[in-house]
Amino acid sequence: MSRNWGLGTALLALCVAVASCGGDGDSPSAVAANMSTSAQSQGNENGNGGNDNSNGNESGNEAARKNADIRVVQYVNPLIGTDYATDQPADPVGSGLGGGTFPGPTVPFGMMQWSPMTPTAQYDGRKGDGSGFSGGYWYGDTSINAFSILHLSGTGCWANGGYLNVMPQLAPGDAGTPATFDHANETAQAGYYGVTLGNGIKAELTTTLRTGFARFTYPALAQGQQATIAIDPTVLNNRAQGTTSDTVSQVGDRALSGTIAGGGFCWAGHAVPVYYYAEFSQPFAAKPALSNNRPVTLTFNVDSKHPDVMMKLGISFVSEANAKANLRAENPATDARGERNWRFDKVRRAASAAWNARLNAIQVAGGSDADKTKFYTALYHASLHPNVFNDVNGQYPDFYASNGASTAPTRRVENGRTMYANFSGWDIDRSFIQLQALLDPVRTSDIVQSLVLDAKACGAFPRWAYFNTETAVMPGDAGSIITANAYAFGATHFDTQAALSIMKASTAPGAACAGTPVMGSRADYDRLGYVPASGSGDNQSASNTLEYALRDFAVSRFATALGDTATAGALLKSSGNWQHLFDRGAIRPKTSAGAWVTDGSGFMEGNAEQYTWYVPHDLAGVIAQAGGAAPVVKRLDTFFTHLNIGTEQPYFYVGNEVTMAVPWVYAWAGAPSHTQRVLHASLANAFGPGAAGLPGNDDLGALSGWYVWAALGLYPVVPGVSGVALSSPQFEAITVRVGQQDGSYRLLHIAAPGAGSGDSASFYVKSLKLNGTSWPAAWLPLEHIAKGGKLTYAMTADASAATWGADASAMPSFPRAAGAQ
Repeated sequence: MSRNWGLGTALLALCVAVASCGGDGDSPSAVAANMSTSAQSQGNENGNGGNDNSNGNESGNEAARKNADIRVVQYVNPLIGTDYATDQPADPVGSGLGGGTFPGPTVPFGMMQWSPMTPTAQYDGRKGDGSGFSGGYWYGDTSINAFSILHLSGTGCWANGGYLNVMPQLAPGDAGTPATFDHANETAQAGYYGVTLGNGIKAELTTTLRTGFARFTYPALAQGQQATIAIDPTVLNNRAQGTTSDTVSQVGDRALSGTIAGGGFCWAGHAVPVYYYAEFSQPFAAKPALSNNRPVTLTFNVDSKHPDVMMKLGISFVSEANAKANLRAENPATDARGERNWRFDKVRRAASAAWNARLNAIQVAGGSDADKTKFYTALYHASLHPNVFNDVNGQYPDFYASNGASTAPTRRVENGRTMYANFSGWDIDRSFIQLQALLDPVRTSDIVQSLVLDAKACGAFPRWAYFNTETAVMPGDAGSIITANAYAFGATHFDTQAALSIMKASTAPGAACAGTPVMGSRADYDRLGYVPASGSGDNQSASNTLEYALRDFAVSRFATALGDTATAGALLKSSGNWQHLFDRGAIRPKTSAGAWVTDGSGFMEGNAEQYTWYVPHDLAGVIAQAGGAAPVVKRLDTFFTHLNIGTEQPYFYVGNEVTMAVPWVYAWAGAPSHTQRVLHASLANAFGPGAAGLPGNDDLGALSGWYVWAALGLYPVVPGVSGVALSSPQFEAITVRVGQQDGSYRLLHIAAPGAGSGDSASFYVKSLKLNGTSWPAAWLPLEHIAKGGKLTYAMTADASAATWGADASAMPSFPRAAGAQ
């Protein structure tokens, strides 16, 4: 497969004065491919990528037109999601009262994140289980403990990441002491974080793909003070690790090399070790006292002419030597002229350029600056994960075959590919992965191939992969759904036959990744047609039935695409098993003896009303069993009287994944204008441009990805199917760079004059044209926009005039095959 990479200035953003920045280090094409920025797959050095294959009609002309990059990175606010939500759910999921994001710098899909840690970002007894900010930073804090690396954005569990705490101090005796700060002295931007602490030290951070760069500027020092940097490898995400196997050694007069034993995710999975090489801009003032498993205190001599100490930090999951090699490749010690290379601002600008290139995948016009801040920050948050996992020489640690394994063998990524890690399966399988595939099928193919390789190593697709370990913290076979969804949206360059074999094997008894069952109740599901409740209080038997049914449907579509009709037919049948739990108009759990369970249990992070609509592949069937279109519309209107309720009450919970697709159910009932109203209210009221602007934890970009889709007026409701439900765009003009397999793009133009987020905006759809021709349906097969095109909306503020898209028969639904039991 050819890759039409552009090699302009934005390309260099991830690798400064690059010697090698790729996955295998064998060729310039592999180097470019593994830098993994959108700039590579979305344009030449002038930002005008793509091929001109105009065919003379409107569709061809629109698709072939190239657009230049514009400056949009200023709209990103990394602080969004670092505070408790404005609209807090009454019954949140774990850490679900806020977004749990981190404000520190990274680059798109980068291995390295470097971010401040604040003292009360973990559990807060006053808030209960919904408290906690897994990114390690709470906006309400007024002090910073340290700046640590490797962060996940918005998980529902606090115990993850936050390796290698680094903190500038005014004296060695201050090591381990937090420093106060004020948000007035704090700057968070895409690719940069800076703060002037209460003690006068200014701390600044930026990153490349696999390295970090810090600049600590000290104030005039008083008697007895000395520029100090305290480094503590024994703390992970504000939690002391106790007995560890950390190591550290001095290299020359200004560098350290070490290993951090690491920890698992959510108190599960295998501890993940990290290797580092840290280099400083000047020599140590005194030989540091180094001891394994202990904090390190470093001192430096500064003066008024040279008040700063800079720190470069390379990391690797393979070895200390690789960590140093990563640093030398991406931020070398000397530049091309042989001069010392400590240009912090150059690296900061490069990180910003990398983000601007990625964010230009979608250009929006109209709306307020606040609207653009919400949108581009959502796209930013949806571009943080999964993360590059291989070093510049192509090496990476294989997935742990078991959580009891002492080590993982070192592998080398296939020539021209990149290895990725960190898959929040149950979250990103719904719409996040389709967004990635639409914008960049080349990268997304590598992401899916990474999952395939993980499955080959551990026995099945991992349910929730933290680096190279299975944590199994959520139910279902999300890896199969991710793979099918990515394929349906154009990411097809991976080992599809191996993926299908993994999917088929996952239904067998004992199927497991690293010893953890993929679908632990699959035997009962196949025998009874549902997962039986084991008794009162069973917390997920009904939702597991729906998870398995949804998964089976997605795999049936994937198998169909690959020509395996036998597998497709069998799984289409079992995808209808949801019907065995439909009782009195709703999904309910029942025992193996057939007795209905009525205590409200049986659902993971949700309730019966929320899960009743969790059958996206056969919504027509659900509506029919629920009494028909008119009663369902009325019922949904009640459902959406609350937009972010939580898990226990029978209303919408926009801050969690279970109900993500429910706004579009209206279209299957012939009332898409209600979808338009609900989405307008949700995007305007549940999301905001400030720290409290996320209604729930972001789950590695899943929630933000949902926001991006909803703002476009598109949504991939049906898993494994190449198409989107249509609603109303939130901007008057949108241009989407639809990625192509050769690394180029085509332009999808969306025009919606009068659209917007305000109460007076025209957010109802009166009519729609596709490439100049009337399009009456609220469903659009992807083939019509896969090569670009134009959607032209006529908008109205009058709900009574919004009659477009009311033909429910145009919406796809897949009842199980005849004769299914």
